[in-house]
Amino acid sequence: MATSNSYTALVRYLGNLRTEVTHPSSGSILYTDAPKDNYGKGENFSPTDLLACSWAACASTIIGIAIEQQKLPPLEFTCTVQKVMQNNPRKIAKLSLGFYIKGPELTQEQKKILEECIWQCPVSLSLDPNIEKKADIFFEVYV
Repeated sequence: MATSNSYTALVRYLGNLRTEVTHPSSGSILYTDAPKDNYGKGENFSPTDLLACSWAACASTIIGIAIEQQKLPPLEFTCTVQKVMQNNPRKIAKLSLGFYIKGPELTQEQKKILEECIWQCPVSLSLDPNIEKKADIFFEVYV
């Protein structure tokens, strides 16, 4: 077997349409299941769920970097993820993200910087161009 730092993850098929995914450096483990609408139990994220969540997590990380690099005020944010599948062939047809950002009032330029993070993150740039992608940002100013 390869050494732990020569691969990104170790995926082990457990049967019953479930996998165990191990991160080699940290030992962190996650499980996937086929979704209920595709012969699975749906007890864990499906592989396509993880792809959808990867875009949100990547964009969130890049937003965090931008906040630090641009010396923006501290912001709190969450992101919802919606995935729509198609059949024949079965694949992701649409991904929608909803970012909810709370903090002090931002300028239009600062808001644009955060929006660009969503579209310029590595996962977004790697997604199939045939996937319809939508992202909304909702800013809430707190006093």
